[in-house]
Amino acid sequence: MEDFDVFTNEINYTKPFYHKLLKKFVNDSPTIPNGLNYQYGRKLLAEECYIENNEAECAFHFSEAVSASLRNMALHRDDQIKVASNNLHKISSYLKPIEELIESHPVSKEQENLLECFSKDIEDVESLMPLLNIIDDSPLHKRYLMFSSTNNVQNLQKILDELPREWTVVQLTVPYNPNENLKPLVEHRMEINSIYLTMFRNDFLDVTNYGSLTVKIPANVTKEGERPLFMELYSLIEDNYKTIDNAQYLNNKRMIQNYWSRREDLDLRMKSVINVMENEWLGGFASLLTGKLIDSSLRDKVAKLLEDTISDWGFMRLNEKQRILLKNLICSSPALNSHQLKSGIRKILTEHGNTEEVRKILDISECPNCSKNFSVLHELCFKCLSKCFEAIHHFSLVDGIKAFSQAANTVKESDDFAALKKAKRYPVILIVDEALDIFPWESLYIINQHPVSRIENIHFLYYLFKLHEKNIIDGYFITKADVGRYIINPQKDLERMEKRMTSFVNYWCPTWKGYSGEPPSPDDYIRYLTEADIFL
Repeated sequence: MEDFDVFTNEINYTKPFYHKLLKKFVNDSPTIPNGLNYQYGRKLLAEECYIENNEAECAFHFSEAVSASLRNMALHRDDQIKVASNNLHKISSYLKPIEELIESHPVSKEQENLLECFSKDIEDVESLMPLLNIIDDSPLHKRYLMFSSTNNVQNLQKILDELPREWTVVQLTVPYNPNENLKPLVEHRMEINSIYLTMFRNDFLDVTNYGSLTVKIPANVTKEGERPLFMELYSLIEDNYKTIDNAQYLNNKRMIQNYWSRREDLDLRMKSVINVMENEWLGGFASLLTGKLIDSSLRDKVAKLLEDTISDWGFMRLNEKQRILLKNLICSSPALNSHQLKSGIRKILTEHGNTEEVRKILDISECPNCSKNFSVLHELCFKCLSKCFEAIHHFSLVDGIKAFSQAANTVKESDDFAALKKAKRYPVILIVDEALDIFPWESLYIINQHPVSRIENIHFLYYLFKLHEKNIIDGYFITKADVGRYIINPQKDLERMEKRMTSFVNYWCPTWKGYSGEPPSPDDYIRYLTEADIFL
């Protein structure tokens, strides 16, 4: 109770107590928790782990912090299927947690004697228990979808090791914001000022066996006179819907020309949004979204170039995280501009170094903006970071940026690395926080030529992988295209699109069957979904 002051409206608590309270809140969650509350707790834990440089736990908590409500829906659906096939399943599912509780808290002899006083038929009850006993022999991909002790750092790593080696898996998560409980989605999204980017699987991560890695990057950055990017995107989407809705009333050449002029204007605005996302938000960290190179020798050449640069210049105090980030940056340098490269190098060298080393040598006597009690290096000003870098490495930050910029330019311009510019890559799988899913991440210049997919969380990714493992070859899901079914314009509100799509399907896929200009019956809809190799 010493952590609370009962005579004020505020709760003051120590950091250890806060950690204990937060872990208890998450670990004691019910088997079907409130999705949002569960996500909030996990985000807070992840941010604490990020401050402590605990990469493995940070990545785990962030993996739990997205699409929790959707997991609940999937579990409910699975539960309903089990109930339909087994009348005793519902009773068994209620008894299982009680059985686990009893097993984890053994009953003493005195308590056993007391229990016998309450029930003379206890032996009869015990004889019935085996009939209701749940034998939990579900595979890991099903158990990991649940909210239980199965969800832990060790099992997450086991899952990542099982996923196809060709995949790059990256998650984008926004920090916890208490205003999410008070404001509408449109409003609290405006308050996002940073993004946590977590790499679960990556070319250079896998080679070094570093494990998962997380970086914090700025978001919603705007220049003077510009409106926040979220606001611009909402406005753009609204204008897009209006343009499409009015398209059905176009009845002369001038109106059609005006329609296409507005469409071109929307395209330019969207390109501007993507440009800000890539240059002002992600910057050099856009390199962390790229897929694994099919030709691994190119990756090894980049790694050697970086290690030679470190050795030649004497940057021996760089930690493993900095080396991995620099390798990704330099490997992607042909797709990055000079601003992204230099700002990326600067942030990697200053903001991702050894926190404790910086804490020991930091002198804030001449800096009114920085505190000795900082949590992460991002909180320090550029001047203090530069001084600390020079004290640790005995090089100026300018020399550090120059050294690695030369390595990046070698990759961009040298004939030895010419093949890297057009090198093919394996698939990228993006897990995007619901607060960020409105943005067109797949359209970023650095990955718009990559095979990219989105999925809700690591749980669904692993579940679907195990479900279709036999059909996944070299990181791709292989399927036939013999049986095709389609439903085009069922609401009859896009006549021109219907004509274009119908003529396309009839010409290229004459054996496909479907509905055009009308909705299918429920039975036909289900049948199409189940029998089709490809459903359009």
